[in-house]
Amino acid sequence: MNAFLDSIKADSRMKKTTTADGHIITISILPYVVGYYNQETPFSSGDFAEIIRNGSTEEWLDMKTAEKTSTEILNKQIQDPEYIRRMEKLYETKKRRYLDYIEGIIRNEMKDKDEETLLSELHTFLHLYIDEYALSAVTYIYAETLSDLLFKKLSGRFENPGEIIAVITHPEHKLFLNKQREEMMGIMELIEKQFGKEIFEKPPKEIKKTLEKNEVYEKLKKHSEKYFWIENNYKRKKVLSPEDFLQKMKDESASFQIPEDEINLTENREDEINRKRKEYLEKLNEEEKALAELLKTGAWIQDERKKCVLLSDHYLFTLIEEISKRTGIDYEILVNATPWEIPKILGGKLNPEKLKERGKNWFTIYYEDKGTHIEVGCMDGRKYNEGEIKDVNEFKGTPASPGKTRGKARIILGEHQFKNMEEGEILVAGMTRPDYVSIMKKAKGIITDEGGLTCHAAIVSREFKIPCIVGTHSATRLLKDGDEVELDADKGIVRILSRN
Repeated sequence: MNAFLDSIKADSRMKKTTTADGHIITISILPYVVGYYNQETPFSSGDFAEIIRNGSTEEWLDMKTAEKTSTEILNKQIQDPEYIRRMEKLYETKKRRYLDYIEGIIRNEMKDKDEETLLSELHTFLHLYIDEYALSAVTYIYAETLSDLLFKKLSGRFENPGEIIAVITHPEHKLFLNKQREEMMGIMELIEKQFGKEIFEKPPKEIKKTLEKNEVYEKLKKHSEKYFWIENNYKRKKVLSPEDFLQKMKDESASFQIPEDEINLTENREDEINRKRKEYLEKLNEEEKALAELLKTGAWIQDERKKCVLLSDHYLFTLIEEISKRTGIDYEILVNATPWEIPKILGGKLNPEKLKERGKNWFTIYYEDKGTHIEVGCMDGRKYNEGEIKDVNEFKGTPASPGKTRGKARIILGEHQFKNMEEGEILVAGMTRPDYVSIMKKAKGIITDEGGLTCHAAIVSREFKIPCIVGTHSATRLLKDGDEVELDADKGIVRILSRN
């Protein structure tokens, strides 16, 4: 193994496409997802790897193969405009099957289940989750390549490519965080009508006390039961209570006068996007329309996949908590296990010291594309490394939300740094996830290393009308906290005006 590790160098085929907080227990499933995707679809992903250390993860993809696959998918969509719609319907079936199962098993306390039941549920969970995730992986494979292609095509023909892209790739269905916020605003409106806006000047605990004997509290309770999982991530679960949602309402109340006006504003914005989409699509050729359709539908599929991921994170971390209680092995050690090692852990056949050591160093879980079978392996150490980057004063990415702005850069590599984000700074991240929304609202502009027009940062920045550039590949390495930067999110250019 040492000789193999010594031979590892930067691989020009492989590119780091994602960085995120995460533990082996949640991240280790993804190479199996990619392997299953390669078996269940006519496309190939090429090799794929997750590299993990101490709650930090990197995702590596064979970009040459991804580009080839993206071209194949685009050609299919041009030849058959209903192609991605059929995929969407099939995904919806697989997603529904998965959600019905996981929403059922997380309702019941794990402490009441015997070992055989726990392992049986885990087995079924893994099968349904991988099946749901694998089909949605198609949109992940093509997202960045086709985003770049669409931007290049529109940049050569239109003066406002950023605005056009924001409109034509906007999902037709409501995203799950938008649904949650809309429902919460409806409850907030009921509270304000009965108790006045001033109720949100009180602490959430006091607001809760006031509401508990009122029927509106039942609506709040049901809302928290429905959306308790929305701030989970690959690194931890967070169960939101009615008080947490009251805090969200309190935060919202500071930014507008009347909830009904905010709801109407959101609906008017959607109407405006739909009107403009029709207008812009009429100006596009068939290839550009195919690109827009793939990215628009892909954005919704990716959002639904995120919802499935957040629920799976809740399940897996709850399972690890239960196994920790039953075995006496520390929770922080168990998060370094893969789900497939859980039967051995429960049976006392896996040495906890192995998991403890695994958490200290880089650990790679990889899928090698053999073309005929799924082959997933694990190794202590890094399978791939990034090449060096040169100092520059200007770099490019894909414009995800139009506009121009300038400000001080704030590098956020994980949740532990959220407290560093100040109002009006430029958020610079590897990528964003739903738990980043609170700091995204503070940002004057957003820059990410990874992602295309359908990624989380792109969609949320368009919702908040924040200039955003994604897919720069190296913004978090090129910039430092306090650097003065200028974003031209109409052209996808980041300029470094001064160094800190």
